Amino acid sequence: AKVSGDGGDYGFNLAALHIAGPWSFGASYRSAITVDVDGTVNTTPATANVDFPWMLQVGARYQVNKAVAVEFDVERTGWSEFDQIRIRSAATGGILATSTNNWDDATAYRLGATWDVAPNTQLRAGYTFDETGQTDEYFSARLPDADRHLFSVGIAQKLGGWTVEGGYMYVLFDD
Repeated sequence: AKVSGDGGDYGFNLAALHIAGPWSFGASYRSAITVDVDGTVNTTPATANVDFPWMLQVGARYQVNKAVAVEFDVERTGWSEFDQIRIRSAATGGILATSTNNWDDATAYRLGATWDVAPNTQLRAGYTFDETGQTDEYFSARLPDADRHLFSVGIAQKLGGWTVEGGYMYVLFDD
């Protein structure tokens, strides 16, 4: 079936940052939202409600010295909000299609470091362990289907009023 449509809704973000000497502590929350979608399935007018997950992130950064900083954060995503998508006929309200996700909430853990090797040059490195929210029974290409290890390196170079940045990330999926 060819499914298309669009919609919109509003949510909210809350964030806080506290700096205490070389330490910085932060937290942010993004609300879950339900987007009402109007569209079509093949040529039949249809509607759907799509629930997007909430996200909570907390982290800390430590400025080791003028050149080196280390940061750690944890992010929890409420994938259980994204439970089912039911596409209904706009005319009759009957269900045309159902996608069951039945996913679990998932957590990502991130560790990163920066090193100012020169006044205009910064090197970066990081590691993330990212849990998947889906089980094999409810596999979908909408979300990574396995826990992942992400390794990254990068560089930032200031050039006058501009900054040029580059990075590389290697992603290793668990079985």
